[in-house]
Amino acid sequence: MSKQITLDLPDELYNQVQAAAHRKGRSINVLLLELIEAELARQSAGNIPLLSKEKQPATTSPQALLIPSNAGMRVIAQLSIFNKGDFNRLRDYITENYTPEALEFTAAKARLVEFKAIFRVSGKLRIDRVVAIDKHQALVVVEGERGDFYMVQLTVSEDYPHKILVCTFNKGAGDERSAR
Repeated sequence: MSKQITLDLPDELYNQVQAAAHRKGRSINVLLLELIEAELARQSAGNIPLLSKEKQPATTSPQALLIPSNAGMRVIAQLSIFNKGDFNRLRDYITENYTPEALEFTAAKARLVEFKAIFRVSGKLRIDRVVAIDKHQALVVVEGERGDFYMVQLTVSEDYPHKILVCTFNKGAGDERSAR
């Protein structure tokens, strides 16, 4: 049995959802259902522990928080290749280091198009802060050269070689300075 709901979305968000559904060859309903199911699965699998100020090590380098984590190391590696602007190498990295399921959800070519668009709009990215981290998941805010922010979520498999299961970039996330 299923229930029907109605969502009132701002025009800009609706246009983004519609474009994403079109890119993925899905209806808006199916795309939103998949996103909701993925979020609920992520929550039921155990939330990523947030780093409270008391738990953060006394370091000025957010990369230091990422190094002990398999997911964190993937974030660092992917951003390093991205920042060189070597998109052939980035395509190879995606092909070699994403799970087949992740590539089935969004193909390497489509991911590369997204990365190129981010590079064109934002320039190089630097890690601004680590929001949450554990061995297999990282939630990181990155800042572009042109001052925009992205929330990066990256999840890797538990088994070696810890291939990427999920990698998302959400623009505008984490820019608390603009809210002040």
